[in-house]
Amino acid sequence: ELVREGFKAVVFAGNDDASALNERLAREIGAYGGRVLLVTPAPKAGGMPAGVVQLPIPRAESAILPVLEIVPVQLLTIPLARARGYEAAVFQYGGKVTTEE
Repeated sequence: ELVREGFKAVVFAGNDDASALNERLAREIGAYGGRVLLVTPAPKAGGMPAGVVQLPIPRAESAILPVLEIVPVQLLTIPLARARGYEAAVFQYGGKVTTEE
């Protein structure tokens, strides 16, 4: 319901059974007019609709793949936030949900 023209997403394909589901999600977002960066160890040649760009990463064991997928994107968020005038990890409208352990 959120996807419309101008919607942007990063989808991590993953390994094994999850990759087919995540690739389908990327295709659906692209079909509804969204733009997707699909981070994948197994890019599909010519198999993605307009709006879906594949970012190939090295193949890895399932246990280490989340590190290869997510850490570079997390590191990228800091300079992107600064470039847009935000301070990373600072709440604008709310506060930390967990106040005690």
